[in-house]
Amino acid sequence: MHKGLSLIELLVALSIGAIIMVFALPGFESIIRHNQAQQLAGEWASALRYARSEAIQRAHGVSICPSANTDYSSCGSNWSMGWIIFPNENEDTVMNNDDTEFPLRVHRQLSNNLTLTAQPSNTLITFSSRGFVDTADVGTVFSIQANGCSGPNLHRITLLLNGDISVSTDNCP
Repeated sequence: MHKGLSLIELLVALSIGAIIMVFALPGFESIIRHNQAQQLAGEWASALRYARSEAIQRAHGVSICPSANTDYSSCGSNWSMGWIIFPNENEDTVMNNDDTEFPLRVHRQLSNNLTLTAQPSNTLITFSSRGFVDTADVGTVFSIQANGCSGPNLHRITLLLNGDISVSTDNCP
């Protein structure tokens, strides 16, 4: 009576498993990239809601801008570098990085396979003490996608006049 597997049977089973994995892994990479983009869209929507909430709670402006560097000390122009949320009492266009304008929250630089862009190319969003955004920012559409995006995996977040956001998905370009 024979119990268990022989070495040959085990090697054949492992070989078949390896061949199946070679064909399945590219599909999993696409799913992982899509999930990362979806997670980033949720984080971005949450950041915008947090900035709006803080502006109302503090009764003065709160801004969100792309970080210029990894120490989050100033605003830049590339949203993929991460972002900074800071109180902006005078609602100007810069982060003064002093006792009144300091980072409330920051978000790390995005991984290389994700992009976050704004259309038009806004580099500072300020919520007023009433939670509204500047009229110039109304209708700004933030697009989030993974490299190699295909199908309905483009995430769009649009700023509305009342400071709220609209979240949608669209087909990748």
